[in-house]
Amino acid sequence: GNTALHWAAARDYCDIVEFLVKSSASLSIKNNSGSTPLHSAAANGSTRALKILLQSGVDLSVQDEDGLTALDIASKRISN
Repeated sequence: GNTALHWAAARDYCDIVEFLVKSSASLSIKNNSGSTPLHSAAANGSTRALKILLQSGVDLSVQDEDGLTALDIASKRISN
């Protein structure tokens, strides 16, 4: 399932994302489909949450179960 950080990042709830990041929430935790909070933010176009996660040093190379990075997901979203 999704963590609170997945949920907040997907919905661009920046105050919650910032709070969770400052509270040492895992940035690389994966849900059942192998997606990280960064994947969730990218899939939903949550640009402010993406910025917070990127500034927090999230690993951009992490892939979901389909072998996609958050950048791959964002690229697909933009092209659709």
